[in-house]
Amino acid sequence: MTCLNKVAAFLTVIISTVLLISPGCLGIGAQTAEDEPEMTTVAEATPEQEPEFPQMIEQPTDRASFSTHNSAETELLSQRIMSEPSSLKNSDFEVLEGKHNDLFFGLGADLNGGYLAAYNTAVRTYRSDPEGASYELEYFFLADELKRYPLELGIEARDRIVEYMAKYLGMGVDGVWEPELYPYVCGFCGDDYVVFTGYSLDSPHTKRLHVIYRSDDGENWYEFGGCNDSYYQPSVTGARILSDKVGYLSLYSLSYNDGRDFRVVRTEDGGQSWQELDLTIPEEYYGYGRSGAMSPYFNGDNGVIIIWLEYYEEDNAQYIGRRYCWFITHDGGDTWSFGAPEG
Repeated sequence: MTCLNKVAAFLTVIISTVLLISPGCLGIGAQTAEDEPEMTTVAEATPEQEPEFPQMIEQPTDRASFSTHNSAETELLSQRIMSEPSSLKNSDFEVLEGKHNDLFFGLGADLNGGYLAAYNTAVRTYRSDPEGASYELEYFFLADELKRYPLELGIEARDRIVEYMAKYLGMGVDGVWEPELYPYVCGFCGDDYVVFTGYSLDSPHTKRLHVIYRSDDGENWYEFGGCNDSYYQPSVTGARILSDKVGYLSLYSLSYNDGRDFRVVRTEDGGQSWQELDLTIPEEYYGYGRSGAMSPYFNGDNGVIIIWLEYYEEDNAQYIGRRYCWFITHDGGDTWSFGAPEG
């Protein structure tokens, strides 16, 4: 096949994939798993409007906002908690600050066809009009592709998210609404599960629904039960699906009335029902303003859930800083004990 034919074949795959998804969802990241992903724009723009990424961040009127996930750091710290908890200090957890605990999902394509990809970095760039006009053009980029899943999973998840937005949040008209979900959708994933957590790259307050999928063979996927209709319709700030029966969700809501903003729930029947774990913060740590739980980490029967506590000045509510602690189990999640680093 000539070079020209290869290019034509590649463009045919890209166009076919975009048409399959819908005009509202554009493919991102045309690359193989082995290659370094290229920065690719996802917003609608004319060729005259769309500058190259390096050009945008070099211009003084432009700015870029990078969002990265901390799943890898969370797992490394969880492993240290299991093996050497006494060596940890609160400063060791500072690597988690300013990052999301979840991943970002986007639709991509290569010579083999379309796919759904999980990314650890999202970039939003803003460019002012050269004449100083008030409007801005927004471009989205995703980098550092971590995992790939079937394209059909991404399409089904998009439709389910739209359905749940209408059902649980009252968004849309009669359930008919097709926003450009990708690359806005965040979530969590593993080799055999994906948890989508709604339609935003921003605050956890805006991700108040979820849909979970699981696979036994990596090819055929089915919906794992969720808990959108309970626990005050919380945001999901962490997730771990361990089997076709057992899974964990870390939830966040300001509606909880016991001083904690988080709950961690477990299912043992494939998501048909969820039970709250007994995770009580000792009184010596009281005084925090906000709190949250990250994704549970497991190694066999041993598991860790990292918790963050934010403290504020009483008189002016100025942010002071975070303290970190954890809950650990050695019996597969039946019982949990509190722990905390020094300093």
